[in-house]
Amino acid sequence: MRYKILLLPLLIFCFDLANGQDIHFTQFYNTPLTVSPALTGIFNGDQRYIGVYRGQWYSANSPFSTFYGMFDQKIYNRKLGNSFLAAGGALGYDRAGDSKLSLFNLSLNGSYTYAIDRENFLTGGLMLGVAQRSFKYDNLLWDNQWDGDRADPNLSPNEGFDDSGYIFADIGIGVNYRGQKLASRSTLDIGASLSHLNKPNQSFADSEVSRLEPRLSTYIIQNLQISNRFDVYWNGLAQFQNNYLEGVGGLGGRLHLDQRRGRELAVQLGMAFRFNAIGDAAIAAAELHYQYWRFGLSYDINVSGLKIATNRNGGPEVTVRYIVHFVKPIPVFRICPII
Repeated sequence: MRYKILLLPLLIFCFDLANGQDIHFTQFYNTPLTVSPALTGIFNGDQRYIGVYRGQWYSANSPFSTFYGMFDQKIYNRKLGNSFLAAGGALGYDRAGDSKLSLFNLSLNGSYTYAIDRENFLTGGLMLGVAQRSFKYDNLLWDNQWDGDRADPNLSPNEGFDDSGYIFADIGIGVNYRGQKLASRSTLDIGASLSHLNKPNQSFADSEVSRLEPRLSTYIIQNLQISNRFDVYWNGLAQFQNNYLEGVGGLGGRLHLDQRRGRELAVQLGMAFRFNAIGDAAIAAAELHYQYWRFGLSYDINVSGLKIATNRNGGPEVTVRYIVHFVKPIPVFRICPII
């Protein structure tokens, strides 16, 4: 019991030491606006809607719950030729533990895509965001409330915070290369992004400063058509923040069961692995593609030292994507080369 009481102050200390906590997704390839603002508008269609839910560490009695909604849209202008602009935004909420440590954030993205030709594109993106981080300490127990034999919530914790929440601004940039084959389903995205360029303060104490260090994210997402009905894919994401590293790599296959227009149906199965300084989680993933809908499901199986507390349970992640295609006049249609 005493170790549980000491755990929360330790977690808060580690939270401050790590200069903050960034939300991450296993299906990063299905949550592009959280990876890089340069992926805004990089899809086949005109409007894209994405929803995602992630749960984690329920069996360790310190669950994380994350919800995110994203939207982006191409903006056509004949003066840009085959290049185009795009805009979008994301709304997210994350909560963890008995302290209800939460993050609510809103971000707006903009991007410009330059068409080298009809199979190669370069994109630059900018993200401007605002976020609120907060926690509740009504249900918390501290080391000063240990009387030597048991936890006594009636004892004074002798802990004080100037604020239980704060609001901060956030800025990010990114660049992306898209390669594609017009005669096939093969695509390739390679890029990098920098988040938290303004190093926002993350301290709950007015007298202290704890900066959220910039995070560098590099990624590759590729789909390769092997035959008329079968594709293979592989992807990787590496994120560097101060002295910390997190990486995810995965591969799988996609079978197109029906390719008739208006009845498109495909299923996808894959596996991945997440690592930091040591191994973190093995991942199983599946997707269903139907017309302009995409449904993704993945599950993390914890393989790190935390598996003793989690019983190897990591957590599920569910994504839903829908893309809208507008009917455009021929002059406008010609400036929409992304497939």
